[in-house]
Amino acid sequence: MDREFFDNAFDKAKNAFEVAYKKTGEVVNTEKIKFNITSLKSKKDKLFAKLGKEYYNDIKNGNTGNYVEIFDEIEEINEKIEELSNEIDYAKNKKFCPSCGKAIDESAVFCSFCGAKVIFDSSKSENNEEV
Repeated sequence: MDREFFDNAFDKAKNAFEVAYKKTGEVVNTEKIKFNITSLKSKKDKLFAKLGKEYYNDIKNGNTGNYVEIFDEIEEINEKIEELSNEIDYAKNKKFCPSCGKAIDESAVFCSFCGAKVIFDSSKSENNEEV
């Protein structure tokens, strides 16, 4: 009986370790994504500062300037930030609006971003699909 007790205790400890190991990996991955988002936001802030400085200098000197490249780079960063934010939301098993794709509350009936009615089939919730 003592051997069975120790075997069960060992199995439980092993399972707990495996779960903790998996969760630690998920946390590390999420933190890496958050760090990348912070880095992208910092880069975007620098681009906004550059844009403002160039705009100021152009107006001061009577030029109209061409800011399309900076605008495009800022939009590219915004898209990357959105993708990384969605990765975090997917990792947290959040629900997503089938219309606009934004993360929404599990119990939401309407999307708080676009106003679309959202209905989720619990059997398809793993894939975040609309019924």
